[in-house]
Amino acid sequence: MSNANEVAILEFELKQAREAQKATQRAQNVERLKSVRANLAEMRAHFDTLATEIRTIEARRGELNGKVESAQLRLSAHAERRPSVADIPELCDDPGVVEWRSAFDKAKAEVDSLIAERNACHVGDRRVRTAELARDIDGLLFAERNLMNALNGTLARPEELGGVFSV
Repeated sequence: MSNANEVAILEFELKQAREAQKATQRAQNVERLKSVRANLAEMRAHFDTLATEIRTIEARRGELNGKVESAQLRLSAHAERRPSVADIPELCDDPGVVEWRSAFDKAKAEVDSLIAERNACHVGDRRVRTAELARDIDGLLFAERNLMNALNGTLARPEELGGVFSV
């Protein structure tokens, strides 16, 4: 066998090996892209859920703020109607004083209950988690773009990357 034939055979085998390697790399990139897109969908869904929870909590907290203000106004108005004889210890059993004190205590309990409910209604670490998810989503978008470019054989320009990479 001549050297020219051996070289031709080696070049043919090298070409086949490169094509096989390229096909393997493409298949791996396709699998990575599927994984990235699945993670992206999952993170976006989680982000949307957290954002909805935050909006709901903030709306509820605003509603409770209004209720607390109204209840405090009613309590203040009720305090202004305090019978003058309520300061006299011997008249603490007076029916008007007893009725006023009962209504005042009920109004105060309502204010305290609304304040406790409002204080329990907080966003917590949801804002931090949504910021982390937004960062992770940006990273996945960047990875998705890189994999798409690898599959298409193109390079991305910085302005096409979006997110923190946009110009």
